[in-house]
Amino acid sequence: RTDLQALDPPEFCNNDEARRFSESLCEAAYFLDEAIQQYSLCVFEPPEVEGNEGRCGASERFSCETVPSPPASPPSPSPPPPPPSSPLPSPPPPGVPSPSPSPPLPSTPPPPASPPPSSPPPPFPPPSQPAGCLELETRTDLQALDPPEFCNNDEARRFSESLCEAAYFLDEAIQQYSLCVFEPPEVEGNEGRCGASERFSCETVPSPPASPPSPSPPPPPPSSPLPSPPPPGVPSPSPSPPLPSTPPPPASPPPSSPPPPFPPPSQPAGCLELE
Repeated sequence: RTDLQALDPPEFCNNDEARRFSESLCEAAYFLDEAIQQYSLCVFEPPEVEGNEGRCGASERFSCETVPSPPASPPSPSPPPPPPSSPLPSPPPPGVPSPSPSPPLPSTPPPPASPPPSSPPPPFPPPSQPAGCLELETRTDLQALDPPEFCNNDEARRFSESLCEAAYFLDEAIQQYSLCVFEPPEVEGNEGRCGASERFSCETVPSPPASPPSPSPPPPPPSSPLPSPPPPGVPSPSPSPPLPSTPPPPASPPPSSPPPPFPPPSQPAGCLELE
């Protein structure tokens, strides 16, 4: 497919009238959104009445870990062969004076050397990690709740900016994230809206925070002091029965290990069509 943003001037799918009438021209193009390093394929939407103008729309955006390189330039043609050399003149018969030698023919200069084939341009650098990926560590995944939720489901998040913007959700089908964004009401005190940001992909997925360490066991109770000995001549009292020993507190369970990180997102199928 052809990258419409590489044209002069850059275009989008529906700019050219020819692509609005032709499915083959429409679906032979795509464009790259440089701001978020994501791609969209051009998709033809036929008209309701045959012969009218249709629409060349854009597919849902996606990210590619490896970007296809443009085709390499063709090799230079080989130089032409040198011209054949002139045959030597035959010697004159005996008794015939030999003709004066003709001046030598000028030598044909060799053809210029062909330039070396140009090397293909370097591949595009991998897309940088979106800024939203750093915020996932401090937010709650609403799809991990029971039952799973989206941003605007909970009434409390529609009234509170802090509750709304402390959450996000993961679309498991395409492995992309959306942050929850608070949209305040027009009249203060009314219900606002907790919407979703544009979706984005993360190469590395943040791990959930580790569980806090278990509290240390309480110290053992102090031992009772020994009784003082009786004065001389006073019979010693009978010893009191020993107090039952206090059992030690139960050992705290070991801290639970954090769950394994999510697997990396698979390459979208649309990446194969960019070539």
